[in-house]
Amino acid sequence: MLIKNLIKTILFSTVIVLSTTYSNKTTAQEGKTIFNTYCAACHKMDKDLTGPALMGVEERWGNDREKLVAWVKNSANLIAAGDKHATEIFNKWNKLPMTPFESILKDAEINAVLDYIKDWKPAVVTTNTPGEKQATKISNFILFLSILSGVLVILSISLFFKMCKLKKMSNETLND
Repeated sequence: MLIKNLIKTILFSTVIVLSTTYSNKTTAQEGKTIFNTYCAACHKMDKDLTGPALMGVEERWGNDREKLVAWVKNSANLIAAGDKHATEIFNKWNKLPMTPFESILKDAEINAVLDYIKDWKPAVVTTNTPGEKQATKISNFILFLSILSGVLVILSISLFFKMCKLKKMSNETLND
């Protein structure tokens, strides 16, 4: 019983720490994965390819994300509805419609891609000296140790409270 409760407490504490540490990165990572899977064949962020460069796409759509999501789902529907911006893009790109994704991607997935595009920054090429690489490795190691220490502190506190509770229960049993 004690071991079972201890294992539950450890697992619960670990899940909480890990979920708060990594929860903010999930959407961006999903957006990047979806972009690489479905968009990268026709689009680059900073150059025209088969389709236009995507950096700044929301601004070009007047920050109307709802209309942009509709475009990604099925551009032909917006063109048929007479949307001026959609028709201009269609004409500019030799009247080639964008591949419809309405049966493939959900709105949340399209929004994750748009968030990824919005947050995307061109890669900065740097030349690191060996000392800089070593400093980066050390700082990553320190971050890892900090997270690990936090988990251990949480587990220690949790175990302390469990021990106090067990001691109290033990004393109550002995007094009865």
